Amino acid sequence: MSIFGLYDEVELSTDFEEACSGQRGRIIHTFDRTDMVVVVEFWNSEKILDVPINYLRIIKKASKDEGDLDG
Repeated sequence: MSIFGLYDEVELSTDFEEACSGQRGRIIHTFDRTDMVVVVEFWNSEKILDVPINYLRIIKKASKDEGDLDG
């Protein structure tokens, strides 16, 4: 299983609350590495939601310069 990191670009794989499947955004906050929820800022809707990671797909990992937590 991939670890989701800060500033990773993600896509919603299914509808969740006020966001629709296919919406993209970036992770702006992670909790403990064992937590299954991250905070995502969605670009098109300008919504910020706490999203379970099983609703997300990683589109692009953040570079080390952007604050990736995978290192």
